[in-house]
Amino acid sequence: MKLLKALGLSALVGVIAGTMSGLFGVGGGVVMVPLLVMFFAAEQHTAQGTSLAAMIPVAIAGVVRYASKGQVDWTSAVGLAIGGIAGAYLVGAPVAQALKGPHLQKLFGVLMILVGLRMLGVFAMIGSTLGIGGHGTG
Repeated sequence: MKLLKALGLSALVGVIAGTMSGLFGVGGGVVMVPLLVMFFAAEQHTAQGTSLAAMIPVAIAGVVRYASKGQVDWTSAVGLAIGGIAGAYLVGAPVAQALKGPHLQKLFGVLMILVGLRMLGVFAMIGSTLGIGGHGTG
């Protein structure tokens, strides 16, 4: 019964992350990692690794839908994949694994705050006020 409950909660987190992935192109890091830490008491490293593993099929499902509408730039996708694989394997994962869980969690939180502020246009507003920057949302 405990396994069934854990699977049900995992599936709910998956539905939330999958919805966000398809809707906004995000899901693993932004949605799954915090939910795994909060609801499953997962250690930050484990949450990140689990999220990455789960996002493979989620990403494929999203790509199939977007590709069916001609909304994938395959040339850019290949370049992004090559760079992303190299960055994740050679830099990101080793640095994350070298950090203690609480430090990694705090860095993750700072990243989410900065991304949120950029998406809200806060940096563009500050730049505009100071007469620097020029375009985009932040």
